[in-house]
Amino acid sequence: MFPFQGHARDRITARDAAVNGVYTTALVCPSMGFKRVWVEDWFAGHAEAGEQLLSYAVTATWTGVVVTGTYDSGSFTSASAGDLTLKGEEMMRERIAGMPLDPEGHVSPLTQTTFLALTDRRLLLGSRSSMRNRPKDLLHAAPADGVRVHWFDHHESVGNRFRHLLVEFGDGHWRADRSGLSAFGKDLTGTSNIHHFFEALGPRAVPLEG
Repeated sequence: MFPFQGHARDRITARDAAVNGVYTTALVCPSMGFKRVWVEDWFAGHAEAGEQLLSYAVTATWTGVVVTGTYDSGSFTSASAGDLTLKGEEMMRERIAGMPLDPEGHVSPLTQTTFLALTDRRLLLGSRSSMRNRPKDLLHAAPADGVRVHWFDHHESVGNRFRHLLVEFGDGHWRADRSGLSAFGKDLTGTSNIHHFFEALGPRAVPLEG
């Protein structure tokens, strides 16, 4: 059995692969098990009179890819999730640096697990609890008409793909997140709900060019 680093609460679905002496343990995106009914119940406590929920998307700055290591002469070395850098994140940072965004407007940069809820009036950003993966706090809300969601997809490795998002709320606030598209080639868009969310966004979703 290979060493595994990470909290027990993060062990949602794991897959081990051994190729030419290189061992990788990965977890799927932390959107697994997140349910629309939970968003609806949470939204009921934050909705304005007559406001209707249109869609949602599960997002995060934390990645489910947890352990990478090599087997060398009987010893196994591994890296924790905190040591893992995604190329897509670097690409997003470069794009942010080239945009006129106020650093003071960055919403909850230390919050790692989030979701977006789009209504007929607003876009709401909420946090998710680390233990139960349930909707938690309302982090920000802004009129939906002024929102722009800049995005690009990036394939990291071994079938792991993410959609990277830069949300401009239209009020001087912004947030960078990502949503899982696949893990080891397994489609995650059903659990992240990202495609339905983008359909609801319509022209407010703007592709980020390189």
